[in-house]
Amino acid sequence: MIPLLRLGSKNVIALDLPTVGFVTFFAGGYHKIIANRLQANNKGNGTILSVTWVLAFNVKPQ
Repeated sequence: MIPLLRLGSKNVIALDLPTVGFVTFFAGGYHKIIANRLQANNKGNGTILSVTWVLAFNVKPQ
């Protein structure tokens, strides 16, 4: 057992911060890629964004 887990909730939160940081970093980068693709494919009529359950996406102009 990790000794830090017995010291209190502050240490449990500190151990979890890298995970939260990675999820935040991944989500921000993913949304930036989608925004760039939407902007590149928008020809004035809008776009169609298809997203699968594994977060793979496809952008088509209308």
